Amino acid sequence: METVLVVEDDRAYARITTNWLVKNGINARYVLSVDSAKGFLEGYEVDLVLSDLRLNNSNGVEALKKSLETMYPDEKFHFIMGVMADKDYGEMIRELLPLALDFKTVTVESERALQGEALADCIRAKGIPAEAYQNLADVLPDFSKSSAEKTVAFGSLYFIGEIEAFLRGKQ
Repeated sequence: METVLVVEDDRAYARITTNWLVKNGINARYVLSVDSAKGFLEGYEVDLVLSDLRLNNSNGVEALKKSLETMYPDEKFHFIMGVMADKDYGEMIRELLPLALDFKTVTVESERALQGEALADCIRAKGIPAEAYQNLADVLPDFSKSSAEKTVAFGSLYFIGEIEAFLRGKQ
């Protein structure tokens, strides 16, 4: 992984996350808004963006959708999703439905987590295939098979941390 951009409106969290990534050998930078991220991305090549889902005056999932539509017009995606129960996951799902082939849901390791099965039920109720997994280790092998479609994982910062830890363990 070459460069990670952290988009977080809380400067303390942005610095902590970025410093942790750098300490672990990852080239990382942070910005404090979606507008700053857009400007950064115009001037620098980034391999991964870690974004707060609900930035002040913006919506991280909306920004994700716009980025996918811009970079991959007319494509649909497999989504892997894990969120906290106290977040507006219904709006997150609604935002990405037009781009979804299907969803794989995971229960994040937190007392605040929304259970993967409840999240999958919410998605299926909107007419999109969804399958729940108990943990990330169970879902990622499904996507390691060769496929023409792209897979996008998103959700809470806890979930992104689980993905990073899982990938580090695989190296």
